[in-house]
Amino acid sequence: MIERSMCAYASHMSSVERFQRAAAEFRRVQSAHQALHETLVMLAHSRQAAADSRDAVHSAVRDFVHVLRADACPPEIALGMTKRAMRAIVIAMPAGTVLTDAKPLMDDAVRWAIEAYYEAA
Repeated sequence: MIERSMCAYASHMSSVERFQRAAAEFRRVQSAHQALHETLVMLAHSRQAAADSRDAVHSAVRDFVHVLRADACPPEIALGMTKRAMRAIVIAMPAGTVLTDAKPLMDDAVRWAIEAYYEAA
């Protein structure tokens, strides 16, 4: 009887140990999940801020080209002035601002300028 009690106690202790390891692993995975969730939220905010900035640049390019068009500026001059203005803006960006590749934004600005020039007609 004592032998069976000792075996049952050993089995119980083994189960308790497995439960404690499982609980610790659950807390570790839960913590990792929370960190991932926080990272995803931060990325979503960053993506939204980038989209808002891009929309602001688009609006500024349109307004700039509309003013040039209203002053009877030829399309090639308006496009050149837009490119120069965009380059100056990219060069003058604050040091903390990260723009790893300005080419896509410049390409979009050229496209927006052409569209804005002819929509203002």
